Amino acid sequence: MFTSDEKHDYHWYRSDAPAELRQTAWLAEKAVSFIRERSACEQPWLLSVNCYDPHPPYDAPADLVEKYLARNLPDPIYSDADLALNNNLKDFFFQSTAHPTDDAMRRNKASYYGMIELIDRHYGRIIDALDAMGLRENTIVIFNSDHGEMLGDHGLTHKGCRFYEGITHVPLIISLPGTFRQNAVYGGLVEQTDLAPTIADLCGIPPADTHGRSLVPVLTGQNAPAPRKFVRAEFYDTLEVDMNYDGLRAPGEIQAAGKPAESCYATMYYDGRFKLSVYHGIQFGELYDMENDPQEQHNLWYDKDHQDVKQALILDSFGVSTKYSRPGQTRRGRY
Repeated sequence: MFTSDEKHDYHWYRSDAPAELRQTAWLAEKAVSFIRERSACEQPWLLSVNCYDPHPPYDAPADLVEKYLARNLPDPIYSDADLALNNNLKDFFFQSTAHPTDDAMRRNKASYYGMIELIDRHYGRIIDALDAMGLRENTIVIFNSDHGEMLGDHGLTHKGCRFYEGITHVPLIISLPGTFRQNAVYGGLVEQTDLAPTIADLCGIPPADTHGRSLVPVLTGQNAPAPRKFVRAEFYDTLEVDMNYDGLRAPGEIQAAGKPAESCYATMYYDGRFKLSVYHGIQFGELYDMENDPQEQHNLWYDKDHQDVKQALILDSFGVSTKYSRPGQTRRGRY
């Protein structure tokens, strides 16, 4: 089933491993069993199904890899300027070193698409089970991801201390037939902080202190609130700085270079048009006009015509960070 080498501290599926024995298939079987056991239960239940796909190592079944290689998928978003930009951010950890698009990246992308197909196939079995048991219209289904994947965009693979669309713009699908609008696509801004108050609202539970907003009005189309003015993301010493997935950075490379591995901190603020990324501790950052540059290829950080925009966004982001620094604390006295 699995194989490994001497460069990595994990195992991955062999290319000929049966797809039905993968973790995603196993999760679907366990989820269906869980639902079947509770199909006649009057008590509410919650089921979280967390598959490892799609994720490095890129180890989709060989037939799916070949299927998507044959489709000649678009190459990653890349220009030589990405190498210089990432060199400016070399002290801000990423799980790979930036380099030009090559065949390995193309194969990784095909494998990633193959793993997504496995998710479609097996999560579809869970939805089919809900339908077969007559539970579909009484079950809230939420599909989401904790992060995305660069897949070669800007010369990078995996994830790390950056805020490009490939790793921050993740899917969110919420379904409850008969109650929520069907096939509706919301064009406003949404954060993952909105999930907890949404679930609390649906369950009739006070959300208490939260930075998020319930999405129920958006889902039902009733009394829709004013759209969000911004979304934020943070990278606060999130990953072990010597993690390695693809051999581009060897284990211990950072320390071997004679420089101690340091934690890194960065914040992103997006107002619906401009995306600002501040890398704390250095003067360099990123600013993109997402309306005119959706692929984030023209960094406006030093552009003289956008300095007012940059300074305003920095101030807005700092103000929000300050307000959000005390979640759950309530003053109970005069002081």
